[in-house]
Amino acid sequence: MKNNTKRTFAARFAAIALAALFCLSAAACAKPKGGDPAGDGGESISLSQTAIELLIDQSVTLTATASPADAAVEWTVGNPAVATVSGGTVTGVGTGSTTVTASIGDYTKAACSVVVRQDANAQYSVALNREETALFIGQTLTLSATVKLGSQTVPGAQVEWESSAPGIVSVGGDGRVAALAYGGAVVTAAYTPTDGKPAARADCAVSSLEFYDVRPNGLNGQKAVLPGASFSLADSLAVYDANGQAVPFDPGDVAWGSTDGTVVNFGGGQFTALKQGQAEAYAIYRGVSGYCAVSVFGIAAEDFAVYQDGGGSLSHGILEDLTDVAIGDAVYPNVIRATNNLNLYQPLIRIKSESLDRFRAYGVTEFTLSAYSASAAVLNGSFKYKQTGRDEYPQSGQAWLHTVTVPLADLEWIGFWQTDASGTPPLYIVVELG
Repeated sequence: MKNNTKRTFAARFAAIALAALFCLSAAACAKPKGGDPAGDGGESISLSQTAIELLIDQSVTLTATASPADAAVEWTVGNPAVATVSGGTVTGVGTGSTTVTASIGDYTKAACSVVVRQDANAQYSVALNREETALFIGQTLTLSATVKLGSQTVPGAQVEWESSAPGIVSVGGDGRVAALAYGGAVVTAAYTPTDGKPAARADCAVSSLEFYDVRPNGLNGQKAVLPGASFSLADSLAVYDANGQAVPFDPGDVAWGSTDGTVVNFGGGQFTALKQGQAEAYAIYRGVSGYCAVSVFGIAAEDFAVYQDGGGSLSHGILEDLTDVAIGDAVYPNVIRATNNLNLYQPLIRIKSESLDRFRAYGVTEFTLSAYSASAAVLNGSFKYKQTGRDEYPQSGQAWLHTVTVPLADLEWIGFWQTDASGTPPLYIVVELG
């Protein structure tokens, strides 16, 4: 029994010794990642400087010399609140000291100590989170101030707050601003340094406003017009107080304007639509603005199609000779000329259904169409239209319509039916928006 125990123990000891020998051999053969702590891997790195001093915001570039020459160099900094490093360029961020390190792998490194100081000529400055603001009477707002020396924030810096008109706008020691009465004031945050440098301050212009709901186009917040059209919103301007009651006002206290003067321009007391596009016409009453969205779009030949015999299926598509024309001395883009050169008998010049949909999308609620003859002859023909749930109008025997105003809400189609024979003088159709 003793012999068997001795043999078993010897066998286990031999196995453990063999395993240990294998591990030592493997460790001896393994090479550490990115370098050899024993220094026999042939890698080395050095820096062009081992110590530098910088001012805040100043930069210095360190050059790393590595072996092998194509080795990848990694740059790190001990305290990024003091300095940053990118590709060897070190930039001062805040006062203090830190270390910049260039490394090849885990073991081959070179270091440079960095000291960052503040520029002796740096001055204090104060910045507010707002330079101007508007409050309705009773509203409050808290301003915050940031004090810097040069480009570095001064932690814990305390400022003193002051209002130029405390009866209109008050301000507390924490920067809390309150609108008390109609008017305006300048709120100031001032910082007095303890190191003898000049004081610094910053201002915020505060408007204290009474609450008004200003509506340039009454209850309708949008308007659609054609290029060249002029219009005024003064008669439709409405002003309401916080309780929704209409407020009497002096029109002379109202300022008008446009958010895009290239589309809709204001001058001489009225707005003028200059080109296709969108803009907002606005009215300002006692510092409170109200807006009306204005859509400017053109009517063109492509919006019309010709039908044979006063209705039925589309026979010839778009009349190629429907073009914008000049009337008198002024050009009106909303005038369409139909010459009937296709020699159709009693054609119906209709506005396309997709064009009607486009008008609705622009906010058009109704429009007026007028027809004129190019000669002194009697204009033979009539506008005809169809509304949902109603018969075509006018019907046979009813009076002809040379001018018609129709709502777009339930309009299915509308056009001018020429009862003249083919080849008659040109027909002019004028489109006006309601």
